[in-house]
Amino acid sequence: MNILYLNVYAVTRHYGGPQEGSWWFNAGEPLASVPIPAKRERGCDICTTCRDAKENKTNDFCKRYPEDWDREVEDQARHDLWYSQGKKPHELESEDWDKMLEEATSKLEALLPEEYHLVPSDLVRLEGVRQFLGTVFADHKHGNIYSVLGGVDVQTILEDHFAQPWPEEHPRYQ
Repeated sequence: MNILYLNVYAVTRHYGGPQEGSWWFNAGEPLASVPIPAKRERGCDICTTCRDAKENKTNDFCKRYPEDWDREVEDQARHDLWYSQGKKPHELESEDWDKMLEEATSKLEALLPEEYHLVPSDLVRLEGVRQFLGTVFADHKHGNIYSVLGGVDVQTILEDHFAQPWPEEHPRYQ
């Protein structure tokens, strides 16, 4: 059986060090972990990480996409352009180059292994549990963690593991 966990954390800010005028980091202490039935679904369309990366909101892809994905797509488009038309990218109109990039993306995506992601089986139940946990732990939340006066924030995160304190190691300034 596939399971995700709806984890609740008490999040506080901690002093990291004096470098560059001082810096701070967030840390989470587990308050609760509720197992949520999940199902495996095929494809990265349901993966918010991949969807955001495809829409150029982030540079993070799930493990299906290699780290140098953008370069691979561009290399494939250059290759196709040179061998099909004998041209270089700067010789094309921008719309034509965009079309070549889309074709290269489709060609390369067909070669990637299919990725599966765990998703909650029942989104209505998930939201109900999320609201319930928000009510139960409402008294833990106080102040503002980004204020000089401090405080505690309560965050509910859907994860593939039981709640655990984070970060695992004290961050170091480098």
